Amino acid sequence: MPLSPGRLALLLLSALIITTTQCKFPRKEAPVTIDQNKPTPAMPLQTPPGDYAAAWKTIDSLEQQGLFKSALEAVEKLGERAKKDGKQAQHIKTILFRGKYTTMLEDEGFVRAVETMEKEAATAVQPQKAVMQSMLGELYATYLSNQSWSIQQRTPIDDGEGNNLLTWSGRRIEQQAADHYLASVEPRDMLLKVPVEQFEAVTTPSKGDSLSGIPFRPTLFDFLAHRAIQHFSNERSFLNEPVYAFEMDQP
Repeated sequence: MPLSPGRLALLLLSALIITTTQCKFPRKEAPVTIDQNKPTPAMPLQTPPGDYAAAWKTIDSLEQQGLFKSALEAVEKLGERAKKDGKQAQHIKTILFRGKYTTMLEDEGFVRAVETMEKEAATAVQPQKAVMQSMLGELYATYLSNQSWSIQQRTPIDDGEGNNLLTWSGRRIEQQAADHYLASVEPRDMLLKVPVEQFEAVTTPSKGDSLSGIPFRPTLFDFLAHRAIQHFSNERSFLNEPVYAFEMDQP
């Protein structure tokens, strides 16, 4: 695997990028007698301050029971704590899971999840901002790849495409991905000083990350730059067009 020290956790949350934005996730695992819109008092998020592992264990338990509404509420509380504690990686993780559960619970939850991440990234401080921009780039690119057929069927809007992802053309989505990837590596000097291990809460180990114990991409800049390189190395059908494209415009 070419990334170091692993893919960002966004790839683990396939609910955000695989499901269509037109329907909710199936809830076969959810108990039919439980109201999904009510919190579960038997499973409160009561963990010692700073004990994020215990908090995530509680959230995972709620999810396994199909109690996505309760899991969302627990994640939101944990996000507030992480932001207050200055735990940037944990805060990012809560944003990802908020998006996951919102996608599960709402018809257009995916769009809301993207909007939330955009809003959080806009106000985030570095280096959290750079990591979130890289995640957004991947989110848009993966959505475009998975939904390319339906996106190609969209009718162009003469007066603009608006602010709704569901109305955007493939070109605009791809441009959005490119802009985020480029922005993620702009604070180069600062990112070179940040060890990639600082964001281990939202990364997963992968093979080929090091040689003889020496990491190939030890800094956050190395990590984010290679993610951007990987994105731009792939062929893109929505942006790659000849300068003088032939069009049949005569009867």
